[in-house]
Amino acid sequence: MKKRETVLALDVALKNLGWCVFQGDDIAACGTVQVKGAAKGSPKYAAMDAAARELSAGLLSLISKYSPEFVVAEMPLEGSKSLNAAQAMRLAAGVVVGVCAGSGLTLHSTRPRDGKMAFLGAGKGEKDEMMDVARKLWPSASWPRAKCRLEHAADAAAAYLAWRQKGG
Repeated sequence: MKKRETVLALDVALKNLGWCVFQGDDIAACGTVQVKGAAKGSPKYAAMDAAARELSAGLLSLISKYSPEFVVAEMPLEGSKSLNAAQAMRLAAGVVVGVCAGSGLTLHSTRPRDGKMAFLGAGKGEKDEMMDVARKLWPSASWPRAKCRLEHAADAAAAYLAWRQKGG
């Protein structure tokens, strides 16, 4: 009998990293790593550094707790509406790549469009639609109650499904 693999799926973001732990195709746990960063009024570089350190610690904690065989991550590296958002996204992606490499985990990446295609059959969609599909596909999952957290966990689940549909 084949062992059910444990996969950590991520929706990469600096402030609210969504995650789902899959055992086989079932969600064992899900949530968000919420990052506060440096105190208000700190220089931008200090705030970004603090956020990167917090994100790294949160991700390492998930890896330690769930011992995934590998990671699937939605990596939104284009399309940011502002320079600050683009910088934050690239920093978060760098943290994820570095933590996975340092932990000896293979990282498979998807695009946001891939998750929307997997869930909605189209490359565009609303957050509420994505959350509804996630809850329908995995009704027994312990989804976060807060909408701002649920949307990120749902995107992590969509990244996992997109990766599976592409042969993962």
